[in-house]
Amino acid sequence: MLEQAYWMAGIVVAAVAVIGLFLSKKSRRKITNRQNAKVSGKNNTVSQSSEIRADEQDDNK
Repeated sequence: MLEQAYWMAGIVVAAVAVIGLFLSKKSRRKITNRQNAKVSGKNNTVSQSSEIRADEQDDNK
C-alpha cells in the first residue's frame, strides 16, 4: 500500500514538473534597457536618460 502511494506521488510530481516547464516557456519576459546620452561642448554638460521595460513575451508566434 505504501509503495503504491510513493508511485502515485512520483507520477504527480513528474506531471507537475512537466506542466511547470511548459508554462514557464510560455510566459517569458522580455526586458529592454534603452539608454540615451547627449554631450554638449558648451559648459561640458552631459544629459543622460535611461528606460527599462519588462514586457510579457508570447512564444506562440
